[in-house]
Amino acid sequence: MKTVTIDFLIALLVLRPALLNAGDRVSVSNIRFEVVKKKVLVYYDLHGEPNLRYDVALLLKRDGEKNFSYTPKNVEGDIGEGLSAGVNKQITWDYIKEFPAGLEGNDYFFHVTVEETSSQNYWWVATIAVGAGLLGILLYLSPEHQTSGKPQLPMPPGRP
Repeated sequence: MKTVTIDFLIALLVLRPALLNAGDRVSVSNIRFEVVKKKVLVYYDLHGEPNLRYDVALLLKRDGEKNFSYTPKNVEGDIGEGLSAGVNKQITWDYIKEFPAGLEGNDYFFHVTVEETSSQNYWWVATIAVGAGLLGILLYLSPEHQTSGKPQLPMPPGRP
Protein backbone atom coordinates (compact mmCIF):
# COMPACT_ATOMS: atom_id res chain seq x y z
CA MET A 1 0.00 0.00 0.00
CA LYS A 2 2.76 2.41 0.97
CA THR A 3 4.71 1.68 -2.26
CA VAL A 4 1.63 2.37 -4.41
CA THR A 5 1.06 5.67 -2.62
CA ILE A 6 4.66 6.75 -3.06
CA ASP A 7 4.64 5.71 -6.73
CA PHE A 8 1.47 7.72 -7.32
CA LEU A 9 2.92 10.80 -5.62
CA ILE A 10 6.13 10.54 -7.65
CA ALA A 11 4.13 10.20 -10.87
CA LEU A 12 2.00 13.20 -9.89
CA LEU A 13 5.10 15.31 -9.20
CA VAL A 14 6.72 14.26 -12.49
CA LEU A 15 3.60 14.91 -14.59
CA ARG A 16 2.59 18.13 -12.80
CA PRO A 17 4.85 20.49 -14.83
CA ALA A 18 3.61 19.07 -18.13
CA LEU A 19 0.00 19.45 -17.02
CA LEU A 20 0.59 23.00 -15.81
CA ASN A 21 1.96 23.95 -19.22
CA ALA A 22 -1.20 22.74 -20.94
CA GLY A 23 -2.50 26.32 -20.77
CA ASP A 24 0.49 27.47 -22.85
CA ARG A 25 -1.10 26.06 -25.99
CA VAL A 26 -3.22 29.19 -26.45
CA SER A 27 -1.96 32.48 -27.86
CA VAL A 28 -3.14 35.69 -29.50
CA SER A 29 -1.48 37.30 -32.52
CA ASN A 30 -2.06 39.84 -35.27
CA ILE A 31 -3.82 42.40 -33.05
CA ARG A 32 -4.88 45.43 -35.08
CA PHE A 33 -7.63 48.06 -34.95
CA GLU A 34 -9.38 50.74 -36.94
CA VAL A 35 -11.89 53.49 -36.15
CA VAL A 36 -15.11 53.31 -38.18
CA LYS A 37 -18.07 55.65 -37.55
CA LYS A 38 -17.14 56.48 -33.95
CA LYS A 39 -16.52 52.83 -33.07
CA VAL A 40 -13.24 51.01 -32.68
CA LEU A 41 -12.98 47.64 -34.39
CA VAL A 42 -10.28 45.43 -32.87
CA TYR A 43 -9.21 42.34 -34.81
CA TYR A 44 -7.09 39.44 -33.57
CA ASP A 45 -6.24 35.80 -34.21
CA LEU A 46 -6.82 33.30 -31.40
CA HIS A 47 -4.62 30.20 -31.67
CA GLY A 48 -5.64 27.25 -29.53
CA GLU A 49 -7.25 23.84 -29.40
CA PRO A 50 -10.40 23.85 -31.57
CA ASN A 51 -12.43 21.79 -29.07
CA LEU A 52 -11.64 24.08 -26.09
CA ARG A 53 -13.32 27.34 -25.06
CA TYR A 54 -11.54 30.50 -23.99
CA ASP A 55 -12.16 33.70 -22.03
CA VAL A 56 -11.07 36.83 -23.90
CA ALA A 57 -10.54 40.30 -22.40
CA LEU A 58 -9.49 43.61 -23.95
CA LEU A 59 -7.22 46.31 -22.52
CA LEU A 60 -6.46 49.74 -23.96
CA LYS A 61 -2.83 50.76 -23.38
CA ARG A 62 -0.77 53.81 -24.23
CA ASP A 63 2.88 54.03 -25.28
CA GLY A 64 3.35 57.47 -23.73
CA GLU A 65 2.03 56.39 -20.32
CA LYS A 66 3.32 53.00 -19.16
CA ASN A 67 0.85 52.91 -16.21
CA PHE A 68 -2.17 53.61 -18.40
CA SER A 69 -4.45 50.59 -18.71
CA TYR A 70 -8.16 50.85 -19.40
CA THR A 71 -10.71 48.05 -19.77
CA PRO A 72 -13.35 49.04 -22.35
CA LYS A 73 -16.89 48.38 -21.13
CA ASN A 74 -19.20 48.97 -24.12
CA VAL A 75 -17.89 46.07 -26.17
CA GLU A 76 -19.46 43.32 -28.22
CA GLY A 77 -18.36 40.58 -30.55
CA ASP A 78 -15.62 38.03 -29.91
CA ILE A 79 -15.03 38.96 -26.27
CA GLY A 80 -16.02 37.37 -22.98
CA GLU A 81 -16.42 33.73 -22.03
CA GLY A 82 -16.77 30.58 -24.09
CA LEU A 83 -15.04 31.61 -27.32
CA SER A 84 -13.41 29.19 -29.73
CA ALA A 85 -10.09 29.57 -31.53
CA GLY A 86 -10.01 31.21 -34.94
CA VAL A 87 -8.62 33.97 -37.12
CA ASN A 88 -9.96 37.48 -37.76
CA LYS A 89 -11.89 37.63 -34.51
CA GLN A 90 -13.52 41.04 -34.02
CA ILE A 91 -14.38 43.16 -31.00
CA THR A 92 -16.44 46.31 -31.47
CA TRP A 93 -15.96 49.05 -28.87
CA ASP A 94 -18.39 51.97 -28.72
CA TYR A 95 -15.79 54.29 -27.22
CA ILE A 96 -17.93 57.45 -27.54
CA LYS A 97 -20.19 56.15 -24.75
CA GLU A 98 -17.17 56.03 -22.43
CA PHE A 99 -15.19 58.98 -23.81
CA PRO A 100 -17.71 61.48 -25.27
CA ALA A 101 -14.93 63.98 -26.04
CA GLY A 102 -12.84 61.26 -27.67
CA LEU A 103 -9.27 60.31 -26.86
CA GLU A 104 -6.36 62.64 -27.52
CA GLY A 105 -3.17 61.27 -28.94
CA ASN A 106 -2.19 58.60 -31.40
CA ASP A 107 -0.09 56.31 -29.20
CA TYR A 108 -2.88 53.97 -28.07
CA PHE A 109 -2.81 50.23 -28.65
CA PHE A 110 -4.81 47.20 -27.55
CA HIS A 111 -3.80 44.15 -25.58
CA VAL A 112 -5.99 41.03 -25.91
CA THR A 113 -5.71 38.51 -23.07
CA VAL A 114 -6.95 34.96 -23.28
CA GLU A 115 -7.13 31.94 -20.99
CA GLU A 116 -8.89 28.61 -21.04
CA THR A 117 -12.41 28.73 -19.67
CA SER A 118 -12.25 27.84 -15.98
CA SER A 119 -15.03 25.24 -16.23
CA GLN A 120 -12.58 22.97 -18.05
CA ASN A 121 -10.08 23.11 -15.20
CA TYR A 122 -12.19 21.39 -12.51
CA TRP A 123 -10.09 18.24 -12.82
CA TRP A 124 -7.28 20.21 -11.16
CA VAL A 125 -9.37 20.48 -8.02
CA ALA A 126 -9.87 16.71 -8.02
CA THR A 127 -6.18 16.08 -8.66
CA ILE A 128 -5.12 18.36 -5.83
CA ALA A 129 -7.69 16.83 -3.46
CA VAL A 130 -6.54 13.27 -4.26
CA GLY A 131 -2.89 14.30 -3.94
CA ALA A 132 -3.52 15.99 -0.58
CA GLY A 133 -5.43 12.94 0.67
CA LEU A 134 -2.67 10.59 -0.38
CA LEU A 135 -0.06 12.84 1.18
CA GLY A 136 -2.05 12.80 4.42
CA ILE A 137 -2.19 9.01 4.37
CA LEU A 138 1.52 8.84 3.62
CA LEU A 139 2.34 11.15 6.50
CA TYR A 140 0.05 9.19 8.82
CA LEU A 141 1.79 5.94 7.92
CA SER A 142 5.30 7.43 8.20
CA PRO A 143 7.62 6.18 10.98
CA GLU A 144 7.56 9.62 12.66
CA HIS A 145 3.85 9.22 13.29
CA GLN A 146 4.29 5.88 15.03
CA THR A 147 4.58 5.66 18.82
CA SER A 148 7.89 6.47 20.47
CA GLY A 149 8.89 2.82 20.84
CA LYS A 150 7.25 2.22 24.21
CA PRO A 151 5.40 -1.07 24.38
CA GLN A 152 1.66 -0.66 24.26
CA LEU A 153 -0.48 -2.54 26.68
CA PRO A 154 -3.29 -4.66 25.34
CA MET A 155 -6.85 -3.59 26.02
CA PRO A 156 -8.32 -5.11 29.17
CA PRO A 157 -10.75 -7.97 28.69
CA GLY A 158 -14.43 -7.17 28.63
CA ARG A 159 -16.56 -7.53 31.73
CA PRO A 160 -18.39 -10.81 32.22
